[in-house]
Amino acid sequence: TIQGPGGGPSGDVSEGLLNVVGVQGVEIRGFTVQDSPVDGINGRQGAAFVVRDTRVLRSGDDGIEATETSTVRLLGTCEVRDNSDAGISITRGSSGLFIADIVYAAHNTWGLLALGHSSMALGGDMSTILAEGNPADGVLAADTSDLRLDGGKITSTRNGRRGLTIG
Repeated sequence: TIQGPGGGPSGDVSEGLLNVVGVQGVEIRGFTVQDSPVDGINGRQGAAFVVRDTRVLRSGDDGIEATETSTVRLLGTCEVRDNSDAGISITRGSSGLFIADIVYAAHNTWGLLALGHSSMALGGDMSTILAEGNPADGVLAADTSDLRLDGGKITSTRNGRRGLTIG
């Protein structure tokens, strides 16, 4: 467990309790990252990293963020819950590849979010993205971003606005 002090402002914060900055080949596996005052896990400046079998809980901003042309792959079972902004945020020309067994994004402001020329893709081996109980959208791809479905299933329920928004 990587334990933060808790608290912190919601908003566009590009740092995390666990940071991957400009490096490739990093795998974060089997951790619980919780109570970060900023992002739980933040990859930026061209980082390429894997998050596998990891839980990110109660961050002051995003649970997991890939930003500034970074790439994140989610594998195994990943849970992002009770984060103040997005559970998973893919922004500023970055990409997220979801090939996990299950990604559970619940009780964040947004479940999964892609903005600013970014992309999210569900791989063929992906079984389920479950986005539930988020006050805004369950899954949002907007601002010239895209969502590619190559298999798998999105279940988006009991969110405050829409289950799936492409804008």
